[in-house]
Amino acid sequence: MSGPEIINALIAFNADDILTDYPPQGTTPENPKTVSADDKYIYMMVKQANIIGSSGANLNLQAEVGDVIRWRETSFSFDANYSVLLYKYVGTDDNLISPPHHLTPDSNLPYLTGQAGDPAFKSQTVTGHYWTADVLKKGRENYHFSFEIINREGRALGYYSWDPALTIK
Repeated sequence: MSGPEIINALIAFNADDILTDYPPQGTTPENPKTVSADDKYIYMMVKQANIIGSSGANLNLQAEVGDVIRWRETSFSFDANYSVLLYKYVGTDDNLISPPHHLTPDSNLPYLTGQAGDPAFKSQTVTGHYWTADVLKKGRENYHFSFEIINREGRALGYYSWDPALTIK
């Protein structure tokens, strides 16, 4: 029998289409617009063993009691044009998972310094972030994550939310 698993969920946001199809006017952190759970806008990925059904905006994530879930986000442009930050989690009162909280660990990330085909690299320390929660009991729930879209100048453009599901077997 193996120990608890860390389930890494990567959430990729199509910021261009979200901003076009859901104009951000009037959105605030307290009043985000709900984005359709459509693969055109949001795509969640985890290891195949943690998927019930198929990947996408409605990814039904499978976990076991004792596992740890970590959510990380990016934009389809990989933060070159837009960055996306998860800022609020809302679940049910079923307490299937511990209250998700935000962590900001430092990571040592490599980058290439050589020419094409040359694997020479340096590394730099970067502060990252993710949301994490412990799986506490069996069940199924829909939850909501609110997120902010930020342009490359660091200006907030709009606030949104969507609702994936979680199944604990």
